[in-house]
Amino acid sequence: MDKKNILNGLELAKHELSKLNQLSASNMINIVNALVHLIEKEEFEKIEQILRGKQMTAKEMFEKLGYKIEHNDEDNLYYVNDGLLIQFDLIYREYCVYFKNNEIASISCEEHKAITQQLNELGWLDD
Repeated sequence: MDKKNILNGLELAKHELSKLNQLSASNMINIVNALVHLIEKEEFEKIEQILRGKQMTAKEMFEKLGYKIEHNDEDNLYYVNDGLLIQFDLIYREYCVYFKNNEIASISCEEHKAITQQLNELGWLDD
C-alpha cells in the first residue's frame, strides 16, 4: 500500500467528515468502517466518490431552488427560474445574475451557495 495515497485519502476523509457533524455516532462508525475497508483494499477512488457524494451538485442545488438549465454549450451555461437568469460565461470565466428584462437581481444565500458550487465544479476557484 502506497503511504502517500493512504495519507492523502485520510486527509480527504478528515476534511469531508468534519462537515458531517450532524451524524449520529453509529452512522459515523459505519462510515469509518467502510472507509477502513476500502483503504485496506486500496480503493482510493471509491473513497473519494463516497465522501464527495455527500455534497449535492450545482445542478441539483439549482433544481432544488426551482431553476432549470435553459442553455448549455461550450460558451455559456444559463439557469432560469421565473424570469431570473444566472449566466455563466465559460469563455471569460464570469457570471451574471439578472432578470430577463436586464434588470439587476438580488439572490438568496441558497442561490449564492449553488453559484459557488457551480464555480467549484467549473474549476474557477482553483486558481
